[in-house]
Amino acid sequence: MATVYLGRLLGPAGFSRTVAIKRLHPHLARDPEFVTMLLDEARLAGRIQHPNVAATLDIVAQDGELFVVMEYLHGETLARLLRVQGGRGEPVPLDVLSAILSGALHGLHAAHEVRGERGEPLDLVHRDVSPQNIMVRHDGVGLVVDFGVAKAAGRINETEHGKVKGKLPYMAPEQVRGQPISRRTDLYAAGAVLWESLVGERLIQGNNEGEIVEQLLFATFDPPSARRPDVPPALDAVVQRALSRPVDARFATAREMALALEPGRHARGQGGAHGLLEGVVGDQL
Repeated sequence: MATVYLGRLLGPAGFSRTVAIKRLHPHLARDPEFVTMLLDEARLAGRIQHPNVAATLDIVAQDGELFVVMEYLHGETLARLLRVQGGRGEPVPLDVLSAILSGALHGLHAAHEVRGERGEPLDLVHRDVSPQNIMVRHDGVGLVVDFGVAKAAGRINETEHGKVKGKLPYMAPEQVRGQPISRRTDLYAAGAVLWESLVGERLIQGNNEGEIVEQLLFATFDPPSARRPDVPPALDAVVQRALSRPVDARFATAREMALALEPGRHARGQGGAHGLLEGVVGDQL
């Protein structure tokens, strides 16, 4: 749909800032549906002001093309961090994971709480919480990114009834069934991300969509400690509550889940994430 470039925002008196620029593919820039989708994403993300959410700075229409100017995040995705550490046979330390996921959850809570111009709740649901959409900044801070398929009141481009948006292995049962979704749908996905981050493999695996859906709806999941003995009971409990199939049994808010993770954030947590990133990308960081 779009390509992201590294750019430079210039201003008077020598002002400059490194930014990320999302450019809608030229052939899609002529399609009103895709233009509306990108504008919707930018408008939603622009309303969320929180240090754990990537900021949207501007929208530029020029020469028949559309660009969204965003905060540049100097870091890596959680997905790449997990992939590199897994390839080395070295799990990410528990306190580092707690720090990353806690930060991303605080950002997700800010998104869930966002309001419109008149102060009305937008009831935003991200719908695509996954390791690919959690960034770990160079200083170890976890952020949530990409609101491209988010559901929110007042969004111009609404998802057609019965059409499911997001990555299937991280979807909550109610999302797969096409039932009403809420912020707790995102918390199920966050639980799946946390399980994967702790264990080193996806919670839901299958050879095809049918197998994945069957596991989502009917399988029972081992607590992370069954696969990784150093996971304490308190962290098991956070994961199992987030992955509860009954919606009301999950955490009420992303902030509540973040606070449940914070006892596992020792002083090293954020700094440890920075050290891991240096090991993953070396002097690129």
